[in-house]
Amino acid sequence: MSQFKLFLAVGLFFGGSLLAQQSHLYAYAAPGGISVAGETGKVLYGGLGGEAIVHPGFGLGLEGVVVRQVSAGWHGLFPMISTNFYYHFVHFQDRMDPFVTVGYTAAFRGAHHEAGQDPGEANLINFGGGFNYWFRPRTGVKIEFRDHLRPSRGPNANYWSFRIGLTFH
Repeated sequence: MSQFKLFLAVGLFFGGSLLAQQSHLYAYAAPGGISVAGETGKVLYGGLGGEAIVHPGFGLGLEGVVVRQVSAGWHGLFPMISTNFYYHFVHFQDRMDPFVTVGYTAAFRGAHHEAGQDPGEANLINFGGGFNYWFRPRTGVKIEFRDHLRPSRGPNANYWSFRIGLTFH
C-alpha cells in the first residue's frame, strides 16, 4: 500500500501543467564517438526527427540519423533510425522544456564494422536527456546527450553524441 502512495505522489508531482511542451520537428548536428573495447573513434552525426506529445509529460518520437566516422581506420556513412519514448519534466517557465528519452535504434550497413562484427544491421538501445529552449513562440534550440548501446554479442559498442539543433512546431 505504501508503494501505491509513493507512486501516486510522484505522479501528482510530475503530472502538472507543461507550458512549453508541444509536438515539434527538429534538425541537429552532433559531435560524438563510437567507443568499443576501450577505443573511441571520432564521429559526426546529423539528423532529422519529430516528437508528438501524446499526454501531458509524455511523447513519442521518430528520427533518422546519418553517421560519419572521421577517425582513421574506417571511413563511410551509415544511417540509423530511432523510435523513442520521451518524458518531459514539470517546469515553471514557458521557454525551458527538460526531458529524458529511451528507445530502439536500427543501424544499417557497417554500423558495427569497427567492432569486428558483420557489416549488416545492428539493433541498439538508446537513452539520453536534454532540453528544448523556445526562444520564439514556434522556434527553439535543442540541446541533448544521446547514447546508443549494442548490448548483444561481441564487444559492446556505444554510439554517443552531444546534440545541438533547431526545433520547430
